[in-house]
Amino acid sequence: MADDEIMNALRAKIEKDHNKDKPQKTQAQQKKKKKPPKPIIMDMGNNAGRSMGRSGGNAGGGRSGGYAGGSSHGGGRQTGISHGGSSRGNNWPSPRQPDGNFSIAYNFVSLPEAILASPLEDVVHGAPLRAKKKKTKEDDAAYKNAYRSYIENVGVYSGHIDLHFQTLTPLFIGGFDAEEEEVHGFFSPAGRPVIPGSSLRGMARSLFKIVTAGSMREGEDFTNRHLYYRSMAASRSSIRSHYVEEIVQNVPGQRKSKTRAQAGFLMHVGQSYCISPAKHEPVSASGNDLIGPAARWSEQDKSVVCATGKMQNKRHNERIYGAQWNVRHTVPQEVINDYTSDKSRFSGDQKNKEFSLLDAPNLALTAPEKIKAFTGRDDIDYLVPCFYVERQGVVKHFGQGPYYRIAYNDSIADRVPASLRDNLIDFTDAVFGATEYWAGRVSFEDAELEGNVKFLSPALSKPLMEAKPTSFQLYLEQNGSHTMHWDEDTSIRGAKLYWHRKIGDKEWCATKDDPVITGTKEIRPIAAGASFTTRLYFEHLSKVELGALLKVFYLHRDAHVGKKLIAYKIGRGKSLGMGSIRMSRQPQLFIDDARIVYGSFLTDGTIASSIAAEEPTSYVEAFDTFVKEHMADKELKRYDLMMEELLTLLDWSNAEKSGWSARTKMMGVDNRNFRERSVLPDALSFVNSTRSPGR
Repeated sequence: MADDEIMNALRAKIEKDHNKDKPQKTQAQQKKKKKPPKPIIMDMGNNAGRSMGRSGGNAGGGRSGGYAGGSSHGGGRQTGISHGGSSRGNNWPSPRQPDGNFSIAYNFVSLPEAILASPLEDVVHGAPLRAKKKKTKEDDAAYKNAYRSYIENVGVYSGHIDLHFQTLTPLFIGGFDAEEEEVHGFFSPAGRPVIPGSSLRGMARSLFKIVTAGSMREGEDFTNRHLYYRSMAASRSSIRSHYVEEIVQNVPGQRKSKTRAQAGFLMHVGQSYCISPAKHEPVSASGNDLIGPAARWSEQDKSVVCATGKMQNKRHNERIYGAQWNVRHTVPQEVINDYTSDKSRFSGDQKNKEFSLLDAPNLALTAPEKIKAFTGRDDIDYLVPCFYVERQGVVKHFGQGPYYRIAYNDSIADRVPASLRDNLIDFTDAVFGATEYWAGRVSFEDAELEGNVKFLSPALSKPLMEAKPTSFQLYLEQNGSHTMHWDEDTSIRGAKLYWHRKIGDKEWCATKDDPVITGTKEIRPIAAGASFTTRLYFEHLSKVELGALLKVFYLHRDAHVGKKLIAYKIGRGKSLGMGSIRMSRQPQLFIDDARIVYGSFLTDGTIASSIAAEEPTSYVEAFDTFVKEHMADKELKRYDLMMEELLTLLDWSNAEKSGWSARTKMMGVDNRNFRERSVLPDALSFVNSTRSPGR
């Protein structure tokens, strides 16, 4: 199906270019249609999911929701943030609105208009260090001294918060298992299951960053890379033409097209890669004697016939020959990095996933003597046929066939507003730590489970099928004129969070119809209804900082809450509905009063301690007041929207609604809404919609 849709796009472009100078035909003339050109056969790949039961699980605390791109639609709001990118201004069809079969497991909290700087920013950057790209040891010392001064003057609040949670859905956090074990067990370092403090810290940190309108840091909040694509299924997006313009060209004087990509040989020489150009021609694939990925090398005529796909009905393979070994086009390391980070290329089941040209033993030459016999060169240690596009001797991108996946010109960072990538110190830096300069001032104990724990029967989980950032209709803001992709003037959507779903004890289990991911194990989650308690320690926080921290666990008191039932997400399988937890009791705040009066130490050097219970309201109000005093009207309006979206996404009562479970499961790639790139409604529009999805 994907092949046909690509060819429809190519034919449409060819017909348009061929007829653009011809006079308009009458209706009678238009009825006489010419037979369309024969399609070109191309290999296509697809995405598949992940599984939770991989051996050697990680008990560490990743964020429960990451910053990512997204989009709003129709009656939803627009962010008004624009930057970078190229807007082609073509008259593309309007984005497709979702129909009743649209379903998705996540949504987004909008990005803030600007970073809410921590009071620490004024102290530390008074050093001043912000403008310096390279910092000396003296600069580092000044930075740390400024931080220490800040702590001594305003960091007077130390103590702890007792937190009590109850699981609303099955919960699984993987431990570290031996290879031979058949079941991936729950995290139980001392023989009894606990929720690692690092997981709780990760959950709290991600929500804290939203609540405090934090920055967007590369390597911390998003991984910067160039995404790849070859999707032509979206008739309502400019991405179809974008691909055609980049990789397809018309043959002068003929009604046919060909790839812009040139054949060549990718080689590893020393510590880098380069490509020597070559010629190519199709050869018959009759008899299916060469099923890819595979190659037949000929030293006699210095050619290679390669099959790059596993399609049994391929009409031809490619013969690559006539290499110009004296010409070597440089492949920048950035291009290599982007190629290897293209997760969608290498994910999926064994039948449909692509392979990496950088590690293709069935296609490449790796033996030095064979490489030298074929090339006449002795400095090459890896040789593989490929297709590529170069500009002035520098390779722009490469792939395994004439119509391969290509990278967007812009990276993910180019779609992150510059105002959020500023080097300002935000509250997350100040409270949770800036690795290079100071440690965090909060820590979590492992959460102890109370009473007897009910484990569910071991089973393979459903694959964690979900759309990747390449699904720009879901991850990027949309302007309503056409569906915008990663090379256009838009921004990522915001912080990605998963909806709560009310699921039974077996709904997470794989069925016989689900694909099995190689290397996965059965898992054994904890059942809903389990209770656990943990203690959050904090040291040397200001009243505003403590208020911001408390706000994360007192969201149920927020003005936007109304009748919402606030719950959180932790652990694995969030897209399946797993990992929903709620507060089973009010958080209890305890302040070390002696530290406020005397400072951290008494005259004899011992730490004074006088722990007393406190009511949190005044601290949360101190933070709320800080927000109002330090945000402009436009920023405050956006912040209020963010909080409303956050509380909507955390609202467990949504899960009680009829039809909600069907609306919040991940739609498959065969769903029309996915194929035609229906735009994701914002969180508020999604919840307020009265439509029920079809079955």
